[in-house]
Amino acid sequence: RKGAYRAEIEHQAGLALAGEGRPDAAHMRYRRAIDGYPKTEHAYLSLLELLAAGVAVDDFQQGMVSYHAGSDQDGAYGAAIAAFDRYLAGDAPGKTAEALGKSAEALYHKALAQRALDLFDDALGTLGVIITDHPQSPRWSDAWLEKAATLAKMGEDDRAVQTYLDLVASTPDDSLARQALWRAAKVREGGASFAEAARLFQTVHDDFPSHEDAGEALWKAGLSLYRAGAPDAAQATWQSFLEEYPKSRYRTRIHYWLGKLEADLGADTGGSYWDQLVATKPRHYYSLRIRQVREGESLTSTRLITAAIEPPPWDATQAAEEIAAWMGGWAGAPTSTSLLTLPASVTADPSFRRGQALLSVGLRPEALDAYEDVFSRAWNKPLLLARLALHFRKEGWHGLAARSALRLVGHWPYGSV
Repeated sequence: RKGAYRAEIEHQAGLALAGEGRPDAAHMRYRRAIDGYPKTEHAYLSLLELLAAGVAVDDFQQGMVSYHAGSDQDGAYGAAIAAFDRYLAGDAPGKTAEALGKSAEALYHKALAQRALDLFDDALGTLGVIITDHPQSPRWSDAWLEKAATLAKMGEDDRAVQTYLDLVASTPDDSLARQALWRAAKVREGGASFAEAARLFQTVHDDFPSHEDAGEALWKAGLSLYRAGAPDAAQATWQSFLEEYPKSRYRTRIHYWLGKLEADLGADTGGSYWDQLVATKPRHYYSLRIRQVREGESLTSTRLITAAIEPPPWDATQAAEEIAAWMGGWAGAPTSTSLLTLPASVTADPSFRRGQALLSVGLRPEALDAYEDVFSRAWNKPLLLARLALHFRKEGWHGLAARSALRLVGHWPYGSV
């Protein structure tokens, strides 16, 4: 079910067929890899096999397959750029809208490949071509955003922010303008220009008050003001947040920071905001942190783990006996039941056997999918869940072991354990 795995199967099948002296059949399998799963590593390896055999592959397709393999395969980004250049060299006046769209797509991925190779000026030039020559392309807005992101990556924060603001001024698309403003604010935040970051976050909130990110923008505006050394402005911003967003997930942290401001201004216990937070959410992280602060405990000096963490003592046989005894009273498990042995109904299960086979060849994520099927079929079978919990723990599948155990406890009819 996973594209990367299916592409690998096609590639391996192609190699096997080529080894049998059946090149046409091999080429068909390679084609299926690059046509069906062009973003996978094995699509790129299949492409190399086709090119080595002298089989014609469209330059645009070569570029896309090579680009997506660039982070994993040496030389793939360079191959992508060369393929896109060959494709673009065929551009001619009078191209259809579809062909122009493919040209913009080729330019866009060429620019990303150039940037990945630290060819920043080349990338900026390529993105500029999209902005100038392809104003109707869906990639036009992406080109603006990536141009600014490239400038930021070069350390040109002022030019990056100005590019984002130019995009805001030139687009009627509210969603795009909001995204550009948000990114500009993040650039200023990352560059420690907190006053300017606060202004930009506030603009995001004010200009797009109905967007789902508006509350987060106001929270960040307050935090940037605090970091800029403007506590009064931060306090006013956060208080307006509490009035405007009565159900936001950011209210808890804002209560904490308003209390911190009170402490900074002379109320050494954090005042009413901290009292309210501790009273309403006593076990929340910020409430626990408040208790530490009020008790004078240093977070860094007393809470850091400095010694090696040793696993707790574990005796599988003893654990199995205790679980069996516990289950005997409510699940009808005979006292002679061995929880350390999986029944034939599991070991013969095709999903279980597939998981073992996949694991034996190092395909751990795929094996996990198979074991998930085994776990799901044991959902309403307490005795089987107990056996799977112990088996998965033994084999190092700790997540599945924990989930099997939690589901088993969920069957217990007498409340919490």
